[in-house]
Amino acid sequence: MRLRWRKRLWACPDGDCARRTWSESHPAIRPRACLTERARRQACERVERDGHSVAEVARDLGLGWATVMAAVWDHGSEKVAELGSLEGVRAVGMDEHRWREGPDRFATAFCDLTEGRLVEVVQGRSGAGVREFFSRQAAEDRASVEVVALDPWRGFLGPVRRLLPRAQVVVDRFHLVRLGNQVVTEVPQRTQQEVYGHRGRKGDPLYGIRHTLLRDAERLGDRDRERLETALSDPRGDRWEEVACAWVAKELLRDVYAAGDGRLGERSARLPHHTPHQRDDRSPEPPHRKDSKSRPQVSQLGEPSPEVVAALRSETGHSTNRQGQRPPA
Repeated sequence: MRLRWRKRLWACPDGDCARRTWSESHPAIRPRACLTERARRQACERVERDGHSVAEVARDLGLGWATVMAAVWDHGSEKVAELGSLEGVRAVGMDEHRWREGPDRFATAFCDLTEGRLVEVVQGRSGAGVREFFSRQAAEDRASVEVVALDPWRGFLGPVRRLLPRAQVVVDRFHLVRLGNQVVTEVPQRTQQEVYGHRGRKGDPLYGIRHTLLRDAERLGDRDRERLETALSDPRGDRWEEVACAWVAKELLRDVYAAGDGRLGERSARLPHHTPHQRDDRSPEPPHRKDSKSRPQVSQLGEPSPEVVAALRSETGHSTNRQGQRPPA
């Protein structure tokens, strides 16, 4: 709703008056404001309570970003002042944020994972900042924290272990699955270089499935599963079966986080045992990899056990324990 207000201008007939003229005002509308106070509070609530971005609210109201941001700043400052306490928080999430510019571009955010709200933001990305935040919390509030979810950076782990010894520390799903996708990307690239001696090109088996490997197994269609199985079984592609093993490990990692029962997740994390065995139908490894001491050789890894083979066939067909899964073909 748009409100048009014709302001009347007042003038003082007294020649000694310092103000001389003024316009009428109303407590519901600030001077020179284009929004009423009620509209400004609602804009702040959409950002704070509903999780909308400032740009989205500004676009819906037909206003500029700075106008909505000023309303969020004015009405949200008092709410931000109430942050910083872990009272009643059972699950804490920690992650860093980085800006593109600035002398100190990092900040560490602490969230209440149960309520989905921000608790505190400290400057920098260091163990000292995490230690300072938890140190100023009351002892009973720290003792009530049961779970702490963080990224794999070890700088966060030390202060959490010392100040929250009773809390269960877990790595959040986003960062760990991203590491799995990174491995699924790097292993085919390395295999491509060792087999062909150049980067992936059109027509190369592994290059054709580079995006398919990153997709969730339960979202693969019949055509995607056929292309994946064809490329992984091609001796010119996954010659040492490393790509298939990396992809299965990534999908098993996702299964761990998809398990609703923690004990089921622990059982899923126990990978089947590999029995040492050298396949005869695959080409030997390159000489420079045989001399490498940084990672085990294929002969040490051996052929996957029947459980792993069954897991591969299950993943290319359909996956269980996940939301939104595709029905088996």
